[in-house]
Amino acid sequence: MDGLLEVVYGLLPENFPDPELAHDMVMWLAAKGYLPYDLERDDPELSVNIKGLTFHTPVGLAAGFDKNAEAPLNFCKMGFGFVEVGTITPKPQLGNPKPRIFRLAKDHAIINRCGFNSAGLDVVEPRLEKVSRDRWHDRLERHCVLGVNIGKNKDTVNAEDDIREGVKRVGRFADYLVINLSSPNTKGLRTLQQRDHLRSIITAAQSELEKLEERSRAQRERDGHSNPSEEEEAASSDSVTRKAEQFFPTQTGKRPLLFVKIAPDLTDEEKRDIADVALETGLDGLIVTNTTIQRPESLRSESKHETGGLSGRPLKAMSTKCVSDMYKMTNGQVAIIASGGIETGLDAYKRIRAGASAVEVYTSMIYRGPIVARRVKDELLNILNQAGIYNVQDAIGLDHRPPKKKRVRKPTFD
Repeated sequence: MDGLLEVVYGLLPENFPDPELAHDMVMWLAAKGYLPYDLERDDPELSVNIKGLTFHTPVGLAAGFDKNAEAPLNFCKMGFGFVEVGTITPKPQLGNPKPRIFRLAKDHAIINRCGFNSAGLDVVEPRLEKVSRDRWHDRLERHCVLGVNIGKNKDTVNAEDDIREGVKRVGRFADYLVINLSSPNTKGLRTLQQRDHLRSIITAAQSELEKLEERSRAQRERDGHSNPSEEEEAASSDSVTRKAEQFFPTQTGKRPLLFVKIAPDLTDEEKRDIADVALETGLDGLIVTNTTIQRPESLRSESKHETGGLSGRPLKAMSTKCVSDMYKMTNGQVAIIASGGIETGLDAYKRIRAGASAVEVYTSMIYRGPIVARRVKDELLNILNQAGIYNVQDAIGLDHRPPKKKRVRKPTFD
């Protein structure tokens, strides 16, 4: 069945030579629930915990696929442990002129210059509220971790204003929130990764999250509720209803974790600045990495010279190195979700050993189809078992730890 699905999915490029039209078709199928669900139970060895947030599987769908929160829960049903929607901008914007997405089939890559095409907060906010509350009533959706990726409008002068608006409007519905400062397709955006800009934006977002917490406390006091203990929550017959109705209808019942998405095209000094600011501000995590503006000489496809960000297989080595660098520079204190060229369980394993707690796919969803999540999970589990590693959590940052000395049994002479 999986092989047939891969063949059928592989026919999309032939029948829809326009990549954006093919993507729109996949989104329509996903929204209607016509793509295959993964009904296999995930092995507990795949579970990871990032600062109190449990991911039942470390394989997720990256931002850029479901930009406007049209079908995040259906993607979770396909086997993804988490789905990151967006990038969402405060006001609707069309993005850059078409064509703006190009397949590099010979390289298993994509070039895009979309430019944050977004339906805007007025459209996406009610969708996210519905998704975050509805998931508690469906067995297949209940464990879905929802990431929300926000950014600035292209004509906004002060980026902090847009980030504040995004946090204020959709922060309460996200399990983790991502500030996208690294798309190469919005003029001047990547300069916001510089030390002073980055610090200001992170602290602005944290300030808005604190305001959301104040609103949550006020609501609980008004309703006469206190936070139940985990034991009380588990024993409560209406715990699902409670979670769906609380101010933060999230997996933790608390404010979201805060991440920043960074570029792969950073110098060592720029990486160090980001690491320092992340540690200084108490940032929860980094998404490593976005697309690259570089063009490796190995590219063979006709569209390789198109302007935009390159994603997929050519990004593997660069992204893995960036994960490793950021893990070292933050002493493993800032969580990392890896993105960029994840196609197989081995790719996921290498990224996790380099320091990632979880991985996201995008381009491989285009080339391998909706079964990619199950394949990556199965392959990753196989590799862990062969390596004698009990779970994903134990593999995080393994490349940065000294190898364990093998115990040698002394011979006995009876």
